[in-house]
Amino acid sequence: MVVLLSWNVHCVPVAGGCSTSHVERVATYAARLAQETKASVFVLNEIFTAEMRAAILAKLRASGSAWNMSPVANNKRVYPLAGSGVVVAWRSDVVRKRGSMHEMTYRNCCQFDCLAHKGGLHVPFATKDGDHGFHVVATHMQAYELPLLCSGVRLQQTIDLAHMV
Repeated sequence: MVVLLSWNVHCVPVAGGCSTSHVERVATYAARLAQETKASVFVLNEIFTAEMRAAILAKLRASGSAWNMSPVANNKRVYPLAGSGVVVAWRSDVVRKRGSMHEMTYRNCCQFDCLAHKGGLHVPFATKDGDHGFHVVATHMQAYELPLLCSGVRLQQTIDLAHMV
């Protein structure tokens, strides 16, 4: 059985937004949560810093399971802004990645969400025995839609995500 978790860790890359103590607490909790739920796939959002990604992956691996993690979606093309913050982690002793990952960046945004290139990540998987294939589509969308300023942004992002899938 495949167990999938999803969590927004809230690690924003602004002054004071992702302190070392926050990184440590989040990484420790992520590993405990994955272990207690017997998760095989873990979708994480707002992993805006390399330190957060590395800390979570290290803690997941320290729990005794064989964890792998995607790069942060869109991270390399968006300097100096933050990437989407979306990563997908998986236990390679339970599932295997099959085929290529696909990522996309939304074409529109509103207000502070424009400081991150929010988008989506698609990872195809199969169970370790190969009997069942499945797809994980992770996304980080516009946080708030202010009626006069941002209406329709999430709808357009949903359409963009559908086109990627």
